[in-house]
Amino acid sequence: GLVSLFVSPFFAMSTDACASTGCRDSLITWAYAVTWGGVALGVVVAVAGMVTAARRGTVMWVWPALALVLVVATFVSGSQLASAVAPGG
Repeated sequence: GLVSLFVSPFFAMSTDACASTGCRDSLITWAYAVTWGGVALGVVVAVAGMVTAARRGTVMWVWPALALVLVVATFVSGSQLASAVAPGG
């Protein structure tokens, strides 16, 4: 999650080619929303799932693993959105 948050500000570099051509700037906002929202949702899923599993006495490792998959998926989705900002991307 921290790596995802650290790398996501570099999404702004996808607008470097926008000097003379029109870019879809709203996609960069969506890229940040998807990436950062995925990290926040991953934290909620991991914590809430582990607390619930601890109360029920079931396996707890599943929830952080699910959160990790969620963070990776949302980071990849955010990266794809950021790469689609420039025309031809």
